[in-house]
Formats: sequence, C-alpha cells, structure tokens
Amino acid sequence: MKIVLVYPSYEKLLIQNLDPPLDLINIANSIKQCGDVSICDLRVTNELPEADVYGLTATTPAYSQMVTLLRKIKQENPNSRVIIGGHHVSALPFESLTSGFDKVFVGECEITLPQVLKSWDKTPALINGEMPWYLPSYKIHEWVNKQNYVRSSNNVYSLILSRGCVFDCRYCASSKYFRKMEIAEAIKTITSLGNIEGLRFMDENFLIHRQRFLEIAHFLKELSAPYFIFCRGEDLDDESILHNLHSSGCKVVSVGFETASQHLHNLSNTGKDVNKMIRGIMKARDYEIDIRLNLMIGLPGETWKTIKETVDKINQIDFVSYSINYFVPYPGTFWYNGTFDFDNAYCVCGKDEGYHSHPQIEQWQEYFLSNIKGVSHSNVSGRGLL
Repeated sequence: MKIVLVYPSYEKLLIQNLDPPLDLINIANSIKQCGDVSICDLRVTNELPEADVYGLTATTPAYSQMVTLLRKIKQENPNSRVIIGGHHVSALPFESLTSGFDKVFVGECEITLPQVLKSWDKTPALINGEMPWYLPSYKIHEWVNKQNYVRSSNNVYSLILSRGCVFDCRYCASSKYFRKMEIAEAIKTITSLGNIEGLRFMDENFLIHRQRFLEIAHFLKELSAPYFIFCRGEDLDDESILHNLHSSGCKVVSVGFETASQHLHNLSNTGKDVNKMIRGIMKARDYEIDIRLNLMIGLPGETWKTIKETVDKINQIDFVSYSINYFVPYPGTFWYNGTFDFDNAYCVCGKDEGYHSHPQIEQWQEYFLSNIKGVSHSNVSGRGLL
C-alpha cells in the first residue's frame, strides 16, 4: 500500500523560512509499518505522487485548498482513498464528511490510524482518534530532505518536543490536545540530528513544565548549540529559568504577548499578568537573550485606548522584533462556539462570509507600525540563524 501524507501550501514563504512538517513526520513515523509511506510538502513541490491512500491535514485557512485537492485526487485516481485530519476538521468534522472525504479524523491519530489502514472497511467514516499519553521520538531525515528547509546553515534544525498547551485562552484551541516527549525520547530525537549548529524548538510553550525544562537544559548545555524557543512572558520572571536558558545556549525567545491591556487578557482568559510579562522580558535582556514579541490586534474588547496602551507599554521595554497577528475566532475556540458577536467584529465578517480584516484593523496595524520605536516588524520564523 502506498501512503502519501500531504502538507498544504497556504503558508508558503521564502524557501529558507520554512520549518519541516513536524506533525506529519510524527504521523508518518507511527504508520511506517503499514506500507510505503512518504510526505508531500506542497510548499516545496507542486507534484503530488500517486498513492492508494492520501492523508491530508488542514487548519481553517488551508481547508478550502484541501477540498480542492480532494476533488483533483478523485478525478485523476477515483480508486484512491482520502483521509483528512487537523485542527479545522476536529472542530467541524461533519462539514468535512459532507465535502466528500472518505474518512475524517477527530483529534490525534497516531494510535488509531494504523488500525484504520489495516482494517479500512471495518472502520467508520468519522473516527475519534485515541489520545496518546506521550509524544514519541522521530528522525526528521527519514521523511524530508533537509535542503528544502535550510535557513542560514544546513545544520540548523526545527524540532517539536511537545504538542498543544495546558492553558485555555479563548482565541485558541490548543488546550484540547497536550502531550510531551519523555526526557529520554527528547534527547534521542535531538542526538539523531548529528552535527548541530542551532535548534528551533517549535513547542507552543517550551517552559510549560519547569522541571522538565531544567532537565532538558542540562543536556542542551553539554550540546553547546544556540537555540530558539516560544514561551509565555511571565515564565521569564524567574531567575533560575533565565540562568538555565542562558547557560544552555538559548539566544532567542519568542513571547506570546498579544496585548498590554490586562483587561483584554482577562476577557480572553489567558491567565497572563501584563506586569509580570514585562518584568520577565526585561530580566531576559540582562541575560543577553533576544526577545521577539507576538502581538495580536482586534481581540474582543479592543479599542483605540487599548491599542495605544499596548504601544505605550511595549515602547518602555527592550525587544528586537515583533510580529502582528489579527484576531480571528477560528472553529474550535471559545469565541467561535456561539459566544462571539460576528456581526460587530473588527476582524471578520460573518461566519459564512470568510475571514478578512475590517478597515479598523488595518488602521490599528498602521498605528503599530508607525509608533513602535526602534525595532523591526518581522515574521518571527524567518530572521537570522534561528
């Protein structure tokens, strides 16, 4: 059986800015005993190999592309079977069934997918994937050509050692799925890379478990390679964490800051303390760690007052770059599930009209770009070694 896992091209950037499809690599690793398995990343190729089974993945922005791809596959190879999973599908599974996919996966699939592939006719069209307790180790080079994901060096690698998040922010659905690699498996995954000049950890919050981070940091210190992480700003308000980040080689931290308005954080149930975030960021600079801020405009409750409050406060702290994201109430989030006033939103039109920005959002973004001082606006995934 020939199985091809397909990654969408909606987020295609400059080739040197791409990260490998780490989630698909993990899935491919789980089904390698089921047949001839490969990954097709549509960001780096337009050629879709022939297969008996296609496994597609989709967030909301990529879903329409995957429906188009489904139709193309069925037209060119009517006997092939097409499975889809991912965040959008897990939030709206019945929509995916009506689109014509042969099977739809809700949740994680590493345990259940091998069973489905071996007993296709005995499994239903809608499948609830069994949640694994841990994230297994994997070898990136078994599944993708690293030349397609080169940054400033052939030996800078992107990895993920945990999936999802334990927090319950109302603009995000990641809290529904969280698991991590055991320490030994994490070390095994890193050492499988061979010569390493830099690492980019793509975990949503690398510091989510303090003791686990400290154990991994001990290994990274011996590895002696610079690395990049994502985390919450308040996690940096801890001298022990900062000392271990610095001594183990952390050079860049990308902070999910969103807004400097405590009111908006409270409305979105982030659990974040703005003053503690700012304090942590300032301390991190004392340890020679570069900070990149991820900002979000248009959150429920956003006004010109909160926009100006954010700009005023972040102009008082030290960071090297920032990215601006528009708030969108994606399927699966609290705001999407009947609790958001779509008709009066700044960021979107109605649920059935697609997602696009209101002119007010563009004005706020222009205010950010014109008034945030002394740093660059950039895509955080595409700058420098890390």
